[in-house]
Amino acid sequence: MLLTGHRDDVLSLAVDPSPSSSTRLASGSADASVRLWDPSRAPRCARCVIPPAREAVNAVAFSPGGCGEGLFVAAGAVVWEFDLRMDGVVLRSHRRETAPTADEINHIVVTTLPGAPTNSGLLLAADDQPDVSSLDLSLLSRDPSRFPSPRWRRLRRIHSNIVSELALRPNHPTELLSVGLDCNIIRWDLPRGKPRSIIRTTGSHDADDGDANGADDDPARAASGVQCFNPPLAHSISFVEGTGGARAVVAVGSGEVLEVDVEE
Repeated sequence: MLLTGHRDDVLSLAVDPSPSSSTRLASGSADASVRLWDPSRAPRCARCVIPPAREAVNAVAFSPGGCGEGLFVAAGAVVWEFDLRMDGVVLRSHRRETAPTADEINHIVVTTLPGAPTNSGLLLAADDQPDVSSLDLSLLSRDPSRFPSPRWRRLRRIHSNIVSELALRPNHPTELLSVGLDCNIIRWDLPRGKPRSIIRTTGSHDADDGDANGADDDPARAASGVQCFNPPLAHSISFVEGTGGARAVVAVGSGEVLEVDVEE
């Protein structure tokens, strides 16, 4: 099946985790729009979301807890939240906007931590600075006239080049993996905002006992040993199904796909 509607490159995808959504998809495009799809009904999009900025949509994510009520859209350095319960085939009115960085956002994910209400959670963003930032989504429910700019929490800067993508670790709700153009795969402890370990696509591994002291935060040293030509820059990451989050595959710039043991 071919889903048609975008007028330029499709840059991002997200699947709605809501049990009642069937297989609803969201796609972000260089045409500065987001399309919502229900492939079980028709090959054309069901709704169109237009963020205020006429910039390419690099990332999309549905609201946490599988409630299917909200959609987060990242374009440029801004993330907008849209309420999908609003009527209309074309949705232009956003609920809130927030900017974690002054640089371009490459990827966003949303998660709910253990014990947290289903309508709360963390919004995590990867950017060009290079940073991984998190936002407590309960801050977005505050009165915007009194709290116009929710404060993002920046995880300790370990990446020394653009952070390409994020992945939530299955069966480990407090852990996140980030990959970047510094050839690093970083395993994060979200509650603490610190790295648990660093895996290098060049073959080495820095273990950490839960304290950031074990991680190498010297950008020059962190990038050492990287080949000069066609280096294994980390672009994308996904977990291997059936491994419980123990193994992941990473797409790298040397033309290879690496399988790594996250807990090694």
